[in-house]
Amino acid sequence: MRKRLALFLTALFGFWAAVATAAEAPLSVGVFPYLSARSLLTLYQPLHQYLEKELGVPVQFYTAPDFKTFVQRTHQHQYQVVITAPHLARLAQTESGYVPLANYASELRAVVVVAMASPIVSLDELRSKVVAVPDRLAVIPMIGLQLLRERGLRAEADFRLRASQTHGNAVLAVRRGEADAAVVGSLPLSQLPGEVQDEMRTLAVSGPIPSQFIMADPRLPPKLIERLRRALIAFPTTPEGERFVEENGMGGIQAAKESDLKKLDAYAHEVRVLLGAPQ
Repeated sequence: MRKRLALFLTALFGFWAAVATAAEAPLSVGVFPYLSARSLLTLYQPLHQYLEKELGVPVQFYTAPDFKTFVQRTHQHQYQVVITAPHLARLAQTESGYVPLANYASELRAVVVVAMASPIVSLDELRSKVVAVPDRLAVIPMIGLQLLRERGLRAEADFRLRASQTHGNAVLAVRRGEADAAVVGSLPLSQLPGEVQDEMRTLAVSGPIPSQFIMADPRLPPKLIERLRRALIAFPTTPEGERFVEENGMGGIQAAKESDLKKLDAYAHEVRVLLGAPQ
């Protein structure tokens, strides 16, 4: 009888330990690496603290060393929530079932910038020059290079591309004189330090596309997904949330629209091509 009681108590203890562990398991949030890891973790600290308070669970923010790794980790469901580029959000939705929660209200544009002191005043003058771009899996190089093609400038034929890991690194290449121009996103550019922005001059701006999306792993409990959605949309109504969206040029946080995601199919397809996925 005592052995049975001991076994029962051991099993009961194990059950409640598992429940406690599950309850205390942190919610993992992956942010795509459009800026350095330090910059992203600093930028998202207000949202980090807000989500822990609103959800009542520990939250941990992560990023990845590059876009390819981030895409792979997303599709392996290593992140329970992702804050990601619009075309990668569409990819995560269509290929891995991620649930759209919200996105930033400000639209994204590709911006071609040069150093303030540069003699270059038009896109035509980029012929035979070096143009820095962030990771080619990012949507901004896709849009920016299309903008240059429309002006008759083809990458590697009329100008040389300089690969940079992030938008910040692309701008840094211009500041250091390693590139004559850079193609970066309007949102990441606005999130760089003010003194860096002041050193850049805009040559051209593309048309808009939807901004970054926040997506949930479909394996999360539906009630938690809905709590996340409500918390995210309410965040800008708090003092810290208002500062967060204003200081980082996000324009607000709104409910994700399926129609916006569908606009990104062509760019999601290009990611598949670049990754060598079967068509």
